[in-house]
Amino acid sequence: MSDYRIFISYSHRDSDLVKALCDHIAHHLKMIPVSYENIRGYGEGVSEHIKLYIRHAHVFMPVITRATNSQWVHEEIGYATALNVPVIPIAVGALPKAMIQNVKAIPLPNREESIRLMITEDIINDAVETKDHSNSALFYCADLPEDRAIMMSGYAEDVARLGYVGKVRQQGGLSSFHIPSQILEDPRWRLRYGKQQRSEYHCRLQRNERLTLSKHADRAGARILISPDLDYAEYGPEARVVRLESLIDFLNESRDNIEIGRIPAKDIGQSITIVGDWFFSQSILGTYDHGYRQTIFTCHAATIQRKILAFDEAFAHAEAAWPWPGDGSSRKRAIAYLDGMVADLKRKMV
Repeated sequence: MSDYRIFISYSHRDSDLVKALCDHIAHHLKMIPVSYENIRGYGEGVSEHIKLYIRHAHVFMPVITRATNSQWVHEEIGYATALNVPVIPIAVGALPKAMIQNVKAIPLPNREESIRLMITEDIINDAVETKDHSNSALFYCADLPEDRAIMMSGYAEDVARLGYVGKVRQQGGLSSFHIPSQILEDPRWRLRYGKQQRSEYHCRLQRNERLTLSKHADRAGARILISPDLDYAEYGPEARVVRLESLIDFLNESRDNIEIGRIPAKDIGQSITIVGDWFFSQSILGTYDHGYRQTIFTCHAATIQRKILAFDEAFAHAEAAWPWPGDGSSRKRAIAYLDGMVADLKRKMV
């Protein structure tokens, strides 16, 4: 069974019915029910959290009874439909007019007693599978590297705001974890860019990207594919050393829930970041002087699941084709290999 997130919208006067529905989804379907009970905050923040939950849901499931506020349910169904999130309404009694009349609903003639019979794994799987292709995903584009960093941090922070963390999967360069975590006054930032110095604004956004992704990796783990043979010649030899050292620091501070593989720089293709099944981003290959351009983002859950499968296949291929030398976990072997690279580079710089 799949760990689909089912966001349930309902009137508080239907709490007993929704409790039975959540129990069925969690214990019989082995999926994840999410409802207003999960929402943090008050006032206007509640509506923003509802939008976040719908945006990241595998299925949106409004419960419609006589107690339902029809204006709210129409707005929420419209929002989910615009994002191509599958909508499965649960109806007790007649449906309200307008938008909802055009959406096929599951009738519950006997309320709680009908839930197990009417709401099945097949119905939810079929709804998700109809949206399991890229044409269903809504993508947003970050044109500049600074826009990419802002959106990367923003999506990662949104997941944390909802009270979740996700495993970080990343391919590209030396990953976001070669960005220094130290304050901007630290000399690493000057050395990192060498001959191609960046603005304080750019560096601050880069650091925030590193820190927000690290929060997820620390708790949920990471699986990253890097290209250690990138020479960063445009920045100078010190830049390559400090970038490798920043990555080594991250790996040394991490637990063995961090997996790391390597691929040759010529095969790196594009930069990919996936956090759990919460969001996905992909950039065309960047350049030394401009960074990553035109990065696309989506939080369409059904699409992200397929991207995860493709990434994990690529990771397994890299482990077989270009394994780190030595014994132990990939993290420990990578540290030893990268330490050796840094030592060689420093000898050549003397």
